[in-house]
Amino acid sequence: MAAEADYGFVLWDGESAGSIANVFELLKHEKSVAVYFAPEKRFFTISSLDDAKALLKRCDAKAVDAINKKVNLRTALAEIQNAAQGRLLVS
Repeated sequence: MAAEADYGFVLWDGESAGSIANVFELLKHEKSVAVYFAPEKRFFTISSLDDAKALLKRCDAKAVDAINKKVNLRTALAEIQNAAQGRLLVS
């Protein structure tokens, strides 16, 4: 899905590992994502690794720990970075 999409739209409660995993997958494919972040009742445009990290910092620490148990955040974020670096090498 992420490879075929032009962009993403995610409604996120700040706790769902599946929703943030979708954001990561879209970023790996160089797709921007509009995220409705329910805890703040705001939209964020996520188009880079730094944007994703900034959004995670807005989350409750316990929620981030729970997400990390389901989706290894270090690995997921590294995959986004590696995908971006690979595109730079090909360009």
